Amino acid sequence: MLDLIPDGSWDHFCTQIKSKIKIDPTIEVRVGLSLKSSVLETCLGLSLFYSHKKSLAQFSGGTFAFEAAIPVLMKEGFQAQKLSIVENPENKKKFLEELKKETLMCLAPLNHPVTGESFSNGDDANILESRKIFSVKVDHQVSGTSIQGIGDYEIRILSLSSEFSLILLGEKVKFPPLFIHQIYWSTERKKEFLEKLENRLNLEQEKSDNDLEDLGKIISDFETFAEQNGFQKFFSDSKARAQDRALIYNSKIHGDLLVEKLYLALGKQRPLAGESALIQTTNLCYWGGVKMYDQWWEKVPSEEVLSSLISISADALKNPKFRAAFLTVIG
Repeated sequence: MLDLIPDGSWDHFCTQIKSKIKIDPTIEVRVGLSLKSSVLETCLGLSLFYSHKKSLAQFSGGTFAFEAAIPVLMKEGFQAQKLSIVENPENKKKFLEELKKETLMCLAPLNHPVTGESFSNGDDANILESRKIFSVKVDHQVSGTSIQGIGDYEIRILSLSSEFSLILLGEKVKFPPLFIHQIYWSTERKKEFLEKLENRLNLEQEKSDNDLEDLGKIISDFETFAEQNGFQKFFSDSKARAQDRALIYNSKIHGDLLVEKLYLALGKQRPLAGESALIQTTNLCYWGGVKMYDQWWEKVPSEEVLSSLISISADALKNPKFRAAFLTVIG
């Protein structure tokens, strides 16, 4: 048997995806595998193409996405300038204005991978672009708006699932791919990628402002309902958050066991960790590891909260049987 890989499989698929999402023609589209691998590919690619610049900036505390890239860049001689996006958000403008002249890139999360809360960007893009510093932004809460408003010096990496990501390069970003183009994209892999992309970007349907308000009300009503039945809301009403999930906890109830029982009560099979799921928990019995959150989450909630916190999607809450199942399980 011939051990060969068809040439151009990745390039052709990138072109196909760009046509499908109808993005600004000046934006380059690259399909990628896991979020961390795409971040590593992007950061290392930039560092090799602009090898005369050996400094980076990072807004820390709000994502795990840079865990693989930072150590590699440090070994390449980079110096890191860091600011906590969680503890010191008010200092962002001053931090950016005082970055070293040799700063190549600024790494930042657009939102939180667990809570969905947004991190305000303000004038970040204008400051960075005026200084010709590339911004590498990670989007965990992907929606139809994720492909809009990409700056000339911006690389935006969209996390579509635990397996796939989408890399969008602004008009002034020019560097060749390192290794992703060498991977064979089979028909089955392309099909899986397209399914994740369509699901996250809502390509088949547009959500109106009224739809978003309805989702917010569904979530708010359920969190109040849960509060009346012994649970606590994770967010205060004033907190910036994604309107796609309810976040509740009861420190006396094991989150992983609760989610398991909810799936059984609803007559559905529970997805494995890393797979798309309507009901999830931060309990490490489900995700594995010992200090998974401590490594990147600043102001991380207590172990009691994390072991009992559950996330319920708006789609799950729309199920007319959900509240009855919830009461049965906690009763």
